Amino acid sequence: MSETPAGDGRRIEHHMGTTITLHAVGAPREAVDRFFAEIRTLETCLSRFRHDSEVMRIERGELTVDEASPRVREVLIRCDSLRSATRGAFDHRPVIDGRRRLDPNAFAKGWIIEQALIHLRMAGVCSYFVNAGGDVVVGDAPHGQSAWRVGITHPDDPAAVFARLDLVRSAIATSGRYERGDHIRCADGTAAALGGDVLTSVSVIGPELATADALATAVFAGGEQRPRWWRRDSPCGIVSVDASGRVRLTENVADAVSVGADMR
Repeated sequence: MSETPAGDGRRIEHHMGTTITLHAVGAPREAVDRFFAEIRTLETCLSRFRHDSEVMRIERGELTVDEASPRVREVLIRCDSLRSATRGAFDHRPVIDGRRRLDPNAFAKGWIIEQALIHLRMAGVCSYFVNAGGDVVVGDAPHGQSAWRVGITHPDDPAAVFARLDLVRSAIATSGRYERGDHIRCADGTAAALGGDVLTSVSVIGPELATADALATAVFAGGEQRPRWWRRDSPCGIVSVDASGRVRLTENVADAVSVGADMR
């Protein structure tokens, strides 16, 4: 863990199995402390990597969903809704090694970040940038700038970006093989074999990080650039890369994304 001096509003900590970078413009140290304290608190309830978390206790049958804390119940209800909306492409109860597991992480990570951001807003901090393992949520632009500039990592070259976009009060989440390999699971527990367009990267841009993260996971697992369950009036947009290196965008983000000439 490392952090910068008090009052700077910048800090890096490791939670939820990833690195979380915060830049909160003008934030007092106490607000930054509360931001990370909330992440630690919610991680103890929702993490699959903690034997005593509520998620793991529910999976083992030691705790029912009705007995769980209100925040855990909220996350599971939201996950159920997303599973229905994506026709099972997003599934927080996949079958892995012949057993049904409880794994809300693709939604919960972004949800935890959003809950932690409430503490910054309550302290009057409106301009912030959070990077949670490559998934990003931003507030108002810094003074003198029109937006936060965000790049999407190239699926074949982690040192390069293939697209850039300017974000204000929005989020972007990316699913793909990248460093973690074939970590996306289909509803039947198999690794995402990816039919159709055979996608190598999917980014979803939307108003909140939790939903964007879940939808990116679902689109990538399904292997179609715009799956049949995707709503035409969705507030979220998709940036995808297929196996040939071609980038495709949904209409509602086409004007906001700048793609490298070699990937159009």
